[in-house]
Amino acid sequence: MSDGHKVKITRFIFIFLSVLLLLCSRLGGMDQGHAVTARSSVSTEGAVASPFDYSQFDQSDQLLLRAAFRLEEGNYLESLSLVAESVQLRPESPHGYALRATIFSRMGNVTEAIRNLTKAIELDPKTGEHYRRRGAGYIKIGDYQSAISDLTLAIQLGENDHTVFFDRGYAFEQLGRYPEALRDYSETLNISPSNYVGLLSRGWTYRCLGEPQNAIHDFDKILEVDPLDKEARLQRVSAYIEGEQFDQAIKDMDFIFQNGYQDGQAYLDLAFIHFQKNDLDKALLANAEALKSDEKKVRILGMLQKGLLFLKQGNLGTARQTYMEGLELARKRESFLSLDDSMMELKSLRPTDEKVIEIKQEILNYLTQTQQNFDSKFFLPLNRCKKSST
Repeated sequence: MSDGHKVKITRFIFIFLSVLLLLCSRLGGMDQGHAVTARSSVSTEGAVASPFDYSQFDQSDQLLLRAAFRLEEGNYLESLSLVAESVQLRPESPHGYALRATIFSRMGNVTEAIRNLTKAIELDPKTGEHYRRRGAGYIKIGDYQSAISDLTLAIQLGENDHTVFFDRGYAFEQLGRYPEALRDYSETLNISPSNYVGLLSRGWTYRCLGEPQNAIHDFDKILEVDPLDKEARLQRVSAYIEGEQFDQAIKDMDFIFQNGYQDGQAYLDLAFIHFQKNDLDKALLANAEALKSDEKKVRILGMLQKGLLFLKQGNLGTARQTYMEGLELARKRESFLSLDDSMMELKSLRPTDEKVIEIKQEILNYLTQTQQNFDSKFFLPLNRCKKSST
């Protein structure tokens, strides 16, 4: 075989393996990150079909091709064994480590996947796909700062479709860096304007930034396509509440209930809306429905909300008792309950009655003591805005 022909074969192998690994990464859980991407309609078997005689490939590449087949068949152990043989024959090649990362990712072993991608990067630091996949892996294990660093490098090296910007936006969001998250989610939507998770995530980020009207626009776009999308409609309800557009919020709540979605959190939101409109009778009715929920946190927050409603009515003794019952329920169940969660309803009430102020201080003192005693369960969330108005 001539040297020129060998060069052509080597280039083909490089391109083919890159495409094959890319297909594997799209199908692998870690490599997808948190973005919703379409699965390739091209099967690995179809991708391998070519006029080339595989006997022309060297043994290391043949092992990787066989490993890729075994991977697609779900035979992870045999695939790992074949990759190990390939790496032993050619330890300087990044392809074996990259493919092994995909196998470990499919197996749910993200730590090993990251370790192999790190080795692939050491051998081939100019390929953005390695950084992209490792960044998605860091997201899986909650190392968001490392994810941002890798995804930024991936973008600089030419990995610039909507999924890499979405993943970096998600990492920024998890760190509470909402302006940067907004930038990346907006870039996601510039590339893929109707991307569902992009719209939902940007709308949520707008809420975190205190821009409910912009959030509503994003949720509107989702609901124009699918009026029955519950997540988008519930998010729009919360955005309406934050924008003090209570009539629109009630219309959305009515739509939700008419279509059979009546969980406790929705009733908490409805009670809060009626509270803001000073319709305490309707608020108490909605709160009573929320308290039927089997969800622990909804029941606890429902008790706190009920205490607020009694305070608003001027029923101070019952309010104090109800509030304390809610806090005791949280303590007994060792439920997550932050000071922010517990005081939110009280903060929304601006009474002039000194007795109400006295009760608020009493409850705050109780919460502070509870936090000191159960700081592993009761804590202030860091860099996180709240999805629920209640």
